[in-house]
Formats: sequence, structure tokens, C-alpha cells
Amino acid sequence: MGSMGHIAVGGGVLLASFFGAGKRYMRIAAEAAQQANAEIRHDLETLRVAGRLEDRPPSRPMQPRRPVNSFLMIGGTYAASALVCFLIWFAILFVAFNTLQSSVDSSQPAGATALGSGMFAFVIAFVLGLFGIVVPGIPLVFFFAFRENTKRAREEVASEFYRPYWEARTRQMHALTTVHPTEGSVPPAAIAAAELEQFLATDADTADAL
Repeated sequence: MGSMGHIAVGGGVLLASFFGAGKRYMRIAAEAAQQANAEIRHDLETLRVAGRLEDRPPSRPMQPRRPVNSFLMIGGTYAASALVCFLIWFAILFVAFNTLQSSVDSSQPAGATALGSGMFAFVIAFVLGLFGIVVPGIPLVFFFAFRENTKRAREEVASEFYRPYWEARTRQMHALTTVHPTEGSVPPAAIAAAELEQFLATDADTADAL
């Protein structure tokens, strides 16, 4: 039906390109296409041998998946990492400052000691919390980026090849049970095989080299 080149240009690979993960994206897409091809070839073999299609559910989601916005994912991950880092440092510094102040000057009211400790802890934790953008921010962004790339690649294969194939398969499965061939006409199984064969993803076996 189409080539893996459609996957490269149609997958919304901003995230893959940004992180230099284009080859990984194409490898995952190639693997997903090979799996879809194996399923189509199994149906073609079943049509050739038994003249029918198995009654089974699709192996991939039939509802389209919307990609996660790359910039929102990057910004959200950085912000969440910085916030978590800030909260951890604030808790540690607050306890440390509060304990230190209480031991040095036990005459101050507990509320004033806590307020002073909170202010010191907040200022220092705010500065240290910004390092959360780097650790664990950057590793988390790469983790979520790779995961999103995987989902995008598989979704693109499903959209480009698998869902159209399954729609045709459903149509042909219905035709095989309702159409009664006449003498000299093309067998319904041959018609079904000819249509389903068009949905094989071409050059999926060589996509790893892209």
C-alpha cells in the first residue's frame, strides 16, 4: 500500500529529531510494520488454504491516538522536577534550620523559630530546586521523549497501514459469508486476498537502515 517513507514524514517526529532519536523512531516503526505484515500474511495464507478469515479482534487500538505536545511535555517535566527538588530541599533545610535555631536560642517562641527557619529554607531551597531542571529533569525528559516516540511510531503505522487494512478485512470477511460465487466468477477468497495484500507495508524489512 505505502512505504516506510510515509512514516518518516507523517509521524510528527519533532521530538525524535530534537533528541536525535530519528533512527530509533524508524526502527520501532519498522518493527510495528513487520508485525502488521505478519498478521496480513497470516490472513492471506488462511484465505489460500481455507478460503475464509478468522473471526478475531484487532491486535492494535482502532481509535486514533493524539500525540503529546512536545513543548508541553518538556516544560511540564522540567517544572515538575524543579518543584519536587524544591520540596525535598525545603523539608530537609526547614528541619535542619529549625533544630539548629532551637538548640542555639531556646528562648525564642516556637512560632518565630519556625517562621525564620521557613524563610531561610524557602530561599535556599528555591535556588537548589532549580537544579531539578537538570537532575532529574533531563533524564526524565529523555525517558518520556523515548516513550512518546515509541507511541508515535506505532500510532503512525496503525494509522497508515493497520486500520485501513482492518477495515478492508472486516468488509471482506462479511463478503465471504454473504456472497455466493457463480460458475466462472472469481472466488471471493481470491478477491479478498487481492485487496488485503495491498496493505502490506513495503520496504519495512529495510527500514532499519534509514
